[in-house]
Amino acid sequence: MKYKSIFIITYIILNKLAAKINFEEVSVIDGLSDNYCNVVKKDGYGFFWIGTDEGLNRYDGYGTNIYRSNPYDSTALSGNRIHDIFKDSYGEIWVATDKSIDKYIYGKDIFHRFPTNSRPTFIAEDKQGTLWVCTTKDGLFEINLETGKTKNHRFNPLDPLSISSNLFSHNQKNPIAFDLEGNVWIGTMNGLNVYNRKTKTFRRFFPGPDINSISSEEINTVHVDSE
Repeated sequence: MKYKSIFIITYIILNKLAAKINFEEVSVIDGLSDNYCNVVKKDGYGFFWIGTDEGLNRYDGYGTNIYRSNPYDSTALSGNRIHDIFKDSYGEIWVATDKSIDKYIYGKDIFHRFPTNSRPTFIAEDKQGTLWVCTTKDGLFEINLETGKTKNHRFNPLDPLSISSNLFSHNQKNPIAFDLEGNVWIGTMNGLNVYNRKTKTFRRFFPGPDINSISSEEINTVHVDSE
């Protein structure tokens, strides 16, 4: 779902006496790459990041820097269509394009690409400092935030301990959750999985005649309660 044709950044000025609220409108006239915005995120440094179909924008309250893909520059953004922007626990920004998730490198003004081959649909971070990225056709990616090491978990029909499916959908609300034991619960378009970090294996759950089985192979949301 896209935002309105004019992107509006709202500044709320808390005034104990007047409680004044100011609005500032930013559009292509002011340097924005497109009036249709797919996602907006504020990073840990006070910048607003605005993802559109025509590139990524960084807004500092005064002006806009536009980032676009360049086939001749591997440190540029990997694609112009921005589907999502994720802020990790360090305040760093990760940008989801058509076939990659790109980390913005502060101080160097460049991007480090983590190819996913197909569109990332959901991004989550656990307490162990790992980023988990679901994709439309290429399974689940695990990225270590400290080392940058990446692992791709894919369905293997010959391995019953692999993930149940490579397929995720952008319509899923929350397909990843973490329990108190540190296990990762993953809902795909064909089954529910729990990933055991110690054994590095998946256990699969599918619908069945048992009343205690899950009701559908297509998982929209996974939630772990506090008990």
